[in-house]
Amino acid sequence: MAGSGDVVIQLLFLLFAMFALGRFLGRLVERAGLPGVIGEISAGVILGPSALTIVNPADPQYGIALEALAEIGIVVLMFRSGSKRASAT
Repeated sequence: MAGSGDVVIQLLFLLFAMFALGRFLGRLVERAGLPGVIGEISAGVILGPSALTIVNPADPQYGIALEALAEIGIVVLMFRSGSKRASAT
């Protein structure tokens, strides 16, 4: 069983990977003329249990931390996509 320090480092690495890929794909699809939210959601699909299973919120080693951060991320994503749509009209 990994020590608690190892789990924290792994969790931070996963958060960085999610942020970096989301940001990269968001910018990439914005260049194609689409909303950046599409790229950010695509990053979640790629990293999550749907495709590569790199990030699995149900993994018991992370406890509830990753699942809670995922829920917060969903709320932030909804606010961001709503505010960009409102400012575009």
